[in-house]
Amino acid sequence: MAKPRTVVALLALAGAFLGGIVGVLAAPKPTHFSATATVVMSPDAIKTGGEMSAFWSVLNRGQMTRQAAILFQDPRWIPDVAAAADVPDEDVTLQSYVLADTMVLKVTVITTSPAADAALNELLITAAPAVEALVQPFAVEVLWPLPNSAKTVPVPPKSQLGAAGILWGGLAAFVVGAAYGRWNRHTSKHSAAAIIARSGR
Repeated sequence: MAKPRTVVALLALAGAFLGGIVGVLAAPKPTHFSATATVVMSPDAIKTGGEMSAFWSVLNRGQMTRQAAILFQDPRWIPDVAAAADVPDEDVTLQSYVLADTMVLKVTVITTSPAADAALNELLITAAPAVEALVQPFAVEVLWPLPNSAKTVPVPPKSQLGAAGILWGGLAAFVVGAAYGRWNRHTSKHSAAAIIARSGR
């Protein structure tokens, strides 16, 4: 019979090997796509009557840009955005935030369709007029994304999942092997005790 330590080591190696294979094979494929556009806010020279400095000061405080970011991710835009990507409403996420100490916003659409860029264009077309009406007398300039600019949302790499599989597979096999070792020692003691008892008769 193999020694318990040998069994534990073999089980740990086998578990790590199988766990690594399962981890690599189970690596998920990208299921979400994102597209991002840049929006710049500035005082409108015509609407401000040429008095730009005071309006730059207001814009620098950040309140107007934060309001614009909130409106860009308002749920009211989701039905039109989802229709542009040909996905259900629940498969669309809108995100918008202001780059620190700037008048620049980043607007992002995340969806389950590779047509995330088309969905983003729909969001910008639909929401930008409402945003500009909200933040008057400031202008909202959209830097339109390039066609086919959607990117896959990153998923854990196969190497990372394989390493996790090796770790957990090896650990699980080690626990099983350790349990076997304890059972083997317990059985050996009982067998030895039984032999001694028979010998003393």
